[in-house]
Amino acid sequence: CFGNSKRCSGGLPGTCAFQRDPTSVTCSKCIDGTHAEANGTCVSCSGRHVAIFLTVTSMAMLSLLGLYLILLKMKLRHPTSLLIVSISLSQMIFIAQKLTVLFRFKIEWEEPFLNVLRVLELLAFDLKIISIDCISPLNSTIEFSARVMVVPMFCIVVFLVHILHACLHRTHFFSKIQLAQLTSTVGTVFSICFIPVFSSLLAPFQCQEHPNRKFTLQDYHGVFCNFTEEHLQMCIIGAVACLLPIGFLALCTWVVLVEVPRRQSRSDLSFLRAWSFLFIRFRPGTQVFSVLFLVRNALVVLCQLLSNESAKVVLLNLMLYISLILTTYKKPWRFMVCNWLDILLLTGLMAIVDMGAVTMRDRPQTAMIICICFLSCMMAAILAAVVFGAWKYARQKYRKRFNFFITHQKSAAGCFARLLKMELVAAGKTVFIDSDDLVDVSCLCRYVSQDTQKLLILATPEIVKRRFCLAEMATAQLCEVPSIVLTWPKFQVPDENFIKNLSQEVEILNELAKFGIFRADIEGTLWWLQILESIKIPTELTREELGRIVGKLTNTVPKISGFASGETELPVLADPENLEAVSAALILLKCLQPQLSLDDVMPKLLCDDMKVTRARTAVLIITKGCFGSPRFAHWLLQVHSQQCSIVPVITEENHDSPSKEELHIAIAPLQIDAVLYLHVVQAVFRELSVRFVPASFSNSQQDLELHAKKVHSRLTFQGMNLAQLVSLEVKDDDDDYDASSVATEKT
Repeated sequence: CFGNSKRCSGGLPGTCAFQRDPTSVTCSKCIDGTHAEANGTCVSCSGRHVAIFLTVTSMAMLSLLGLYLILLKMKLRHPTSLLIVSISLSQMIFIAQKLTVLFRFKIEWEEPFLNVLRVLELLAFDLKIISIDCISPLNSTIEFSARVMVVPMFCIVVFLVHILHACLHRTHFFSKIQLAQLTSTVGTVFSICFIPVFSSLLAPFQCQEHPNRKFTLQDYHGVFCNFTEEHLQMCIIGAVACLLPIGFLALCTWVVLVEVPRRQSRSDLSFLRAWSFLFIRFRPGTQVFSVLFLVRNALVVLCQLLSNESAKVVLLNLMLYISLILTTYKKPWRFMVCNWLDILLLTGLMAIVDMGAVTMRDRPQTAMIICICFLSCMMAAILAAVVFGAWKYARQKYRKRFNFFITHQKSAAGCFARLLKMELVAAGKTVFIDSDDLVDVSCLCRYVSQDTQKLLILATPEIVKRRFCLAEMATAQLCEVPSIVLTWPKFQVPDENFIKNLSQEVEILNELAKFGIFRADIEGTLWWLQILESIKIPTELTREELGRIVGKLTNTVPKISGFASGETELPVLADPENLEAVSAALILLKCLQPQLSLDDVMPKLLCDDMKVTRARTAVLIITKGCFGSPRFAHWLLQVHSQQCSIVPVITEENHDSPSKEELHIAIAPLQIDAVLYLHVVQAVFRELSVRFVPASFSNSQQDLELHAKKVHSRLTFQGMNLAQLVSLEVKDDDDDYDASSVATEKT
């Protein structure tokens, strides 16, 4: 008796287990009014069996209603951490469905793992599990047709829920928004049911050979596999119905590979919402994995058609290995915890497949216990992920991870952004800045929408042309995150013409569309900037101005350090008209402070019209155009006259030494000794410089502290002073002039 040998109790021909129909093939059917049990007998139908049917049916209907409402509230562009819960549950369902496929392999499973697989048959739409024969006796063809119609019936229920919701909210049934919601729900149902639907449709093509060389269907033991009568009817129904999952796979492939990029460029939000079930679970740029996983699921189902059991196991393991490698390498899921969960579940499933495939005649119970252990670990991991997602959602809702998120243009305000973070942290605030806190750029908008209490926008002139800055601002506007604009002196609020021209930038729009931000969102964000609270940034950063900015943000009276108030042995020279140069100098001083002992002199930043007097070593902050600054030039000449040592510090990436022509142009407007100053500037580049670039994306706080140690060691080492370096520069110029004169005379 294939499937359950207990159906055939032995004895004379035609003898079957209790209440089995002896006229059925291999005692496969129960007599009318009875229901099959696991021990091979049939028991009379009772109210318990009807209750099971009604309970399971009601739970299915309520699940569809809950799915519709959840998707209705789901945010397409900035999903919350509750998405972790839904992804974890979907991964659990897919793993359970793969186990139902594995159950159909000719592997002799043993208790207690066998009971688990039998329970999971409910996910494969096995109607016998819910006592369908106690509701209405069905022959094999009708039962197969009923399994085929399960998903269409689910779609009809979803449609009725959709109509009811539209009526209650007095909206049109087939408006764009309503159709998008209906399509999203139906697509989600098809995605969840893809494996059981496809697997059940292939039942007429899976046969089992008996000792008498006759074949019966593997799932329908009373049907001969001979392509006549019932079997022919089932084959026709199955072949036609197979167009449903195949068509769904083809449609999803076309949407993801062709339509989604095109609709993103056109900002077709209704279309993207309708098909969001394909890509909302994945990181931007990895949406193709939705198709890859559907293809994998289809191959998992198709491997049942192989006649050789070893080939089935090898093919299933091969697909699981490929999935494991791709998930480990690309990490496609939107949340990292879901990637690790998927890796763990795939590993556990491969272990179960291997345990089932290994022939352990002497101790089969051991293999089944190992399978139960792996399955328990997988369920525990799913539960942990669900709890983690729910806890993270609750924490983000009532307690934000960051008090401030600083959005800024790296090249124009990178140093000021880091300085502002350091001052806010000193005031007891938590601050996000990408150089220190960003791990995955695809999570940038999620940090703004879920983890940020207030967004700080450093409004430099070009910030509205930077796509990531626009993405952060648009996210804050869409998610109603409180925001403050810190306006630079040359920043201009976008007007109507600017907004119109920017919204036509195709490259920027296509890039932002990956984050679910479209043309209308960008336009709304640029208008939104005009009504936000603003704080003006001065042209020159002083102690008072920096204290005013930090105090307004924190509602405290901050203590600002680093500025010189009188004479200092270790002056720090920075172009006072360059906000980034002053910010870099203050960051350097903050990084130096922990490394100084009580006896060490603290370097101070010169400001206003202070002079260099009684100085021992000067720190020069080298930035573009600093040598053309009048005050910087006077300070540098004073360092030369004081015969101070110097420590040049380059604070910009890709900084090049200025040529003589560039120096002549920069020096021309200055009322100083141009010849001497030119020698002084050239002598500065004779000294070995230290790179300290706070605005670099690759430099975290720890990296800057490491570079600051180099500056500290240079401060304690007394090398040649600037006057001596100038003398060498003058001598080399004279030698070059004499050599040139001799060559001219010889010519």
